[in-house]
Amino acid sequence: MTIEEYDLLDLARKAGALHLLPENADYYAELIRISAIVASLAEPLQHRPRISDFEWRQWINSAEPMSGAPEIGGDSAEGPFVSEVACFGGAYLTIPADNPQDAFSLDCLLVAIFHHLDDACVMFQDEAAGIALAGLWMSDKAVREAGLHRSTQASADADNGDLRWPHSAIARRLEEAVSFRKEDVSAQLAKYGVRLSNLEAISSKPGDASIDYALGVNPVRRSPFLTVDEHIVAVSPSTIVPALCDALVKLARSHGVLSLVVDAFRVAVSAQLHKFADRQRWEALGDRVAHLPSETVSESFFQIDADKVAAVYLVTDELRPSAGSQESNWWNCEPLVSDLEKRFEVAERDLAKAEPEAPNEILHLVVVQSLGRPYMLGISPSTNPNVTRLVLTADELRIFSLLNLNDSIALWHVAQAKTRLPRSVSFMGGGFLDSYSLFRRREKSFYFSDDKVPDLIGFSATGIDVRLEAMERLDPHTVQRPDLGLFGTVLRLQSRSDFPVYMWDSRDEPDPHLLVEGLPFALWVRPQSVIATHSNVGDSLYFHLADAIAFWLWQLTPSLSAACGGKAILTKHVSFEVAIYDADKWFEGSPLSEGPTGISVQKVDDCTLRISFSPEFSLRAMTSNNVAERELARAIVAALLELLQLDFSASEVERIVGLHAPLGEKRRFSVLRGELKGTVDSSGLPRVRTVESFEESALADALGQHLANLHNTTGGPIPELQKEAVCHQAVAFHFQELKSVAATLASEDLAIHLISRHEALIAQRGLLDITIATHLACFGRTDKELTMLQRDIAEVDRASLASRFLIEYVATCPPDGSRPLSLTIYDHLTALASEIARYGQLGDALHYGLAKHDFELLRSGRLALFDPRFERAMADFRDAYHRRVVDRSGADFHRAFEQVANDELPPELNELEVATEVEFGLPMSKLVEILLQIAASQYVNDSGVGCCTVEELTESLRASMGLDRLHVESALGLFSLESRADFLKPTPPFSKTDVFPWRFNRALSYLRKPIVIWATPTHRTCAWGRRALFQAAEYLVRLCNSGRLKNARSKEMLQYQGRIVNRVGKFFNDRVADEASMRPHLAVKQQIRKFSGRRLARANGDDIGDIDVLVCNPITQVIFAIEAKCFSLAKTPAELANERDELFGDLAGRGGAVGRHLERVAWLEEHLALVLKELAITPVDNIRWRVIPILVLDSDLVSPRLVDLPFPVVVLSELISMLDS
Repeated sequence: MTIEEYDLLDLARKAGALHLLPENADYYAELIRISAIVASLAEPLQHRPRISDFEWRQWINSAEPMSGAPEIGGDSAEGPFVSEVACFGGAYLTIPADNPQDAFSLDCLLVAIFHHLDDACVMFQDEAAGIALAGLWMSDKAVREAGLHRSTQASADADNGDLRWPHSAIARRLEEAVSFRKEDVSAQLAKYGVRLSNLEAISSKPGDASIDYALGVNPVRRSPFLTVDEHIVAVSPSTIVPALCDALVKLARSHGVLSLVVDAFRVAVSAQLHKFADRQRWEALGDRVAHLPSETVSESFFQIDADKVAAVYLVTDELRPSAGSQESNWWNCEPLVSDLEKRFEVAERDLAKAEPEAPNEILHLVVVQSLGRPYMLGISPSTNPNVTRLVLTADELRIFSLLNLNDSIALWHVAQAKTRLPRSVSFMGGGFLDSYSLFRRREKSFYFSDDKVPDLIGFSATGIDVRLEAMERLDPHTVQRPDLGLFGTVLRLQSRSDFPVYMWDSRDEPDPHLLVEGLPFALWVRPQSVIATHSNVGDSLYFHLADAIAFWLWQLTPSLSAACGGKAILTKHVSFEVAIYDADKWFEGSPLSEGPTGISVQKVDDCTLRISFSPEFSLRAMTSNNVAERELARAIVAALLELLQLDFSASEVERIVGLHAPLGEKRRFSVLRGELKGTVDSSGLPRVRTVESFEESALADALGQHLANLHNTTGGPIPELQKEAVCHQAVAFHFQELKSVAATLASEDLAIHLISRHEALIAQRGLLDITIATHLACFGRTDKELTMLQRDIAEVDRASLASRFLIEYVATCPPDGSRPLSLTIYDHLTALASEIARYGQLGDALHYGLAKHDFELLRSGRLALFDPRFERAMADFRDAYHRRVVDRSGADFHRAFEQVANDELPPELNELEVATEVEFGLPMSKLVEILLQIAASQYVNDSGVGCCTVEELTESLRASMGLDRLHVESALGLFSLESRADFLKPTPPFSKTDVFPWRFNRALSYLRKPIVIWATPTHRTCAWGRRALFQAAEYLVRLCNSGRLKNARSKEMLQYQGRIVNRVGKFFNDRVADEASMRPHLAVKQQIRKFSGRRLARANGDDIGDIDVLVCNPITQVIFAIEAKCFSLAKTPAELANERDELFGDLAGRGGAVGRHLERVAWLEEHLALVLKELAITPVDNIRWRVIPILVLDSDLVSPRLVDLPFPVVVLSELISMLDS
C-alpha cells in the first residue's frame, strides 16, 4: 500500500508526533517534508486503515519522503530543543527547530505589536492577539502533553542514522499530544477571548498543500496545523513559531500597518539590545555622539572600557520584497553595506573629537535581526589597527550576554581574536555563535591545533554548545511577578544547574527580587515596600538576607513538598517580604549564642509573609556555627506551613529543621569582625580580574613568532643546551613588552588603581579561605565542588602574584604617559607578569635539574613544553595541597570567629621582640602596630585604600604612637617601595633576585613593602591598601617565626631564627612520637643514639646520628625507623633544589637526609638483636623481624615526587594511617 491509502488523521498525528521526539532533532528537513506530504493528501471519501508502527517506521526512513524534496536531509540541530515565547497569560513552550533565533524574533514581534503601537492599531492588535494566543496555546499544550519542558534538549544520540519512532504506548501518547478536538480547542481559546477562526491563519485543510515547492517555502512553515474532520492536528509543531511570525506580518500588511510594525519591531529589539549591553556593564554614551538619521539602521554608542567605545548599529528586517526573490523568503542586505561603511567613517570621525577624551579603540558592532527571512551581510575588516568590526544577531548577543555577565570587554576579545588571524584564514558557514563556540573552547582564542594555521574554517551548528551552556547555567525563563502582575525574565542566581533560585532580570531595581522554584507554587523573596533601609549598609544587607532566605527555602523544599503532597494548595505564589530594622546598628555588640533571635514573621495576607530582622540577628550570626540560620529556617517552616493551613506540630517542624539545617557549618550568612572583616569585605573595590586566558593566548602567539625570528627557524625541537636560554629570552621578551606598555600609562592615580585591584584579590582569597567549609556544607563535598574550589584558589593566587609584580614595577619605575589604565591594558600587563613568572620559574627548574622539558616550536607558531613527570609531580602536589586546605577549612572557619586574648607574650615572642628591635630598629609589636595604625588612619577610604603625603602620614604616626620621627621614617622605609634608576638593579643590600616575581621570600616584594611612594613636583605621596598591610604584618611575623627571614644582618636575629628552627624540629619530633605512643600496642622510643650501650656508627667509628622516632609493633614484628623532618614549604625551583639536595642528596652515595637515614636503617638491620634487647623484646628464632624506614614531613613537599624514592616519604596524617593499619 502507498502512503495515500492510509487513514489521514492517523498519518497527521504520526507526522506531528515525530517532531516531539528529541531523538529526531537533527532531522528537521525530513520532518517538515514528511509533514508537508501528509498535509498535501486529500481527505478520503471513505474509511481507510491506520498505518502500523512498523510500516510507519519503514516508510519515514525510506527514500520516498525526500524524493523530489528541495531540502537537504540531516540538518543538525542548532539550538535548544524547547524554547519559551512570552505572550498574554504567560510563557508558552515551542519547538523552534528551524532556527534557534525564531523564538526570540517572535518574542520581539509580539512586544512590538502589543507595546509599541498606538491606539490606531487596535483592530490589528485584537486580531493579532487571537492568532498568537491560538498558535502558542496549542504549541504549549502539545509540548507539555508530550512530557517535554523548557530544559529538554536534543538527545545525545540524535544523530542515529534513522528517524526514531517509539514503541506503541509512547507513540500513542505523542499522537494524542498533537491532536485536538475542535470543540475542546474552541472552549479553551474562548477563555482568552480568542475565536477558533483565528487558527485559520496558520492552518490548512487536507490537500491544500503542495509538495512541489521551492527551498524555504515548505507549506507547513506557514500552516503547521491541519484540520481533519472534527480535529485540529499540529502536523508540524517545529514550524509553529515561524508560521506565527509570517501570519502576523501578513496580517499587518492587510491592515496597512506593516511599516508601523517594522518600526515597532526595531524599537523592541533595540530595547533588548540595551538590556544585553547592560548585562555586560556597557555604559550608554547617550547624546555625546551624533547619530545619523535612518529608516533601516539605529545607532547606539557605549563605553566598554576606559579607552574603548562600541558603536552599535541595529539593522532589522524592513520586510520589503527583495528584487529578484520571493517575498518573505530572502532579505537582501547588500544595499546596507555601503550605508554601514559610511556610518563607520562618520562614527570614527566624531569619536575622535569626543569629550572629555577620545577613545583609543573602537568596536563597530553590527547587530542584525530578521523576522525569519534568511539573509547574508558581510562587512570587510577595517584597515585601522585600532578599529575592529563584528556582525552578529540580536539573539546571538542575548546568548553572549548571558555567558559574559559583567564582563564589558568580552565581546572586544572575540573581535580582536578574529582580527589577529592571518588574512588568509576564512570562516565558512555558521553564524557568530558557531565561531564563538570554538573561541570559548580554545581558551578564548582561535588557536585551532598545533599544526599549521588552516586557510578555511568550516562550522556546522557548533553554536548549539554555547546556547545550551547559557541555558544550563542561567536557565532564563519567563515568570509572572506577583507584586507587579507583569511577566518578565528571571536568571539563575548562581551558575549551578541544581540551584533553583532565580533573580528578576532587571538592573533598574536596587534590591533584587528572588524566586525559588520546586514547590507546587512559586516562592518569592522581595524587599518590603514600606520600611526602607535608608543606608548603603541596609541595601547590601537586604541582598545577603534575601539570599539566605532563598537558600533555606530551596533546602527545605523536599520536606515542604512532602507536606503539600495530596493537599489542596490554592495559592499560586507565596512572597516573603524582607524588613530590616535599625540597619545602621547592625554588627554592634558581642556575639549572642542565646537570647533574642532577631527574627519575627507576620502574615500580611493569604499569600504574603513579612519576615523582619533586627540587629540581634547579626549578633547571633557572629558565632562560629549556624544557630542564627537554624532559627531562620525554623521561622520559615513554621510560618509557611501555617500560611498554607497545613497542621504540623512543633516537634515535626523541629524534625524538618534538624534534617535540612543540622547544627554546624551549613550557613549562607556570616558576620565577621575586626581584622578579618576588614580583609574579606570587598565593598567599594573593583571586580576581581584573574589572569585573562585571552591575553595568554595572544602572548603565546607573539612569543612563538619572536623566538622563530630570534633563532631563524620555522619550527622544530629546540636543542638541549638552548632550553634554559629560551626561557631567559621568553622572560626578556615579556618584560620588554611590559615596560613598553606601562610607559604609555598616565601616572595619575595609577598606583591607587593597581592597589585597589590587588585589594580585591586579597579580599577574594580571604573569602575563599573562610567559606570553603560553609560552601561544602551547603552544596556537598563532591569532586566537582572540590575541583571548582581548587580552580578558584589557584586562579586568585596566580593573579595575585602577577598583580604584586605589576605594583612593584610601577612603584619603582613610575610611567609618564597619557593613556588611562583600561581593563584591557590591566589584563595585558597581568598576563605579561604571569608569563614572566612562569618562564622564570621554568628556567630555574631547568637550571637546578628539577625539570627535563622538551621544547619545540610547533607548526602553529607556538612554543610547546613537555615534561610529563615534572608536570605530574606539580599537579599531584597542588591536588594534595588543596585537599589539605579543604581539610582544615572547618577549623579555619571556627578560628575566624574566635577572639584572641591580649595576654602576656610567651617567652619566644619576647625573644622576637628583642631580635626585631636590633634587626629593624623597632620591636615586632611596634612594627605591627604601625601597619595597623596606617590601616585604620583617617586617610583610608571606605574601600580600604589610603592615600596622603608622606609628611602627613609621618606626623600622624608620630602623634598616635608617640614615636620620634627617626623611628617612623625608618619603619616607613622598611615597608615602602619607591622609584629607582633601574628596576633590575636594586641598590644594596638588595640583590637582583629580589625583583624576580617567580622567587618567593623576596625583600622587595609587595608582600614585604605594601606602601607605594612616588614624588610629585611639590611633595612625596604614598598609597596603600588596608588588606595588604594586614597581609604584610602577618607575613613578616611568619617569616621571623619560621626561621625563613633571608639575609638577617644582626646576630640576635640569626640566633633567634636558629632557636626557632630547633624548637620547631623538636616539637615535630615530639608530636610524631606522641601520635605513635597513643597506640598502646606499639613500643615507642625517641631520639636514640645507642642500643644496649652501642652507638650508631660506621665501621671506622664515625657517628651516623640518631633515630628520631623508633616504633615497634610486636604483633606484626615490624620496626619503623622514622626520620622526622620540618621543612618550610619550598615554592621556587631554587628552594626545591635545596630541599631536594637536603632530603635526598646523591642517593647512590648515601647523601642527604634519606641517604643518612638508610645508613642508620642498615645498622639497625645488622644489629637487630641489640635493637630488640633495647626494646625489651625476646627474639624468637623462627620469626623474622623487618625494619621499615620512613621519612615523615611536617608538610607535603614537591621534591619527593621528583625522585625515585627508596622508602616511604609521608606526612604525619599518612604515617598515622600506616601505624593504624
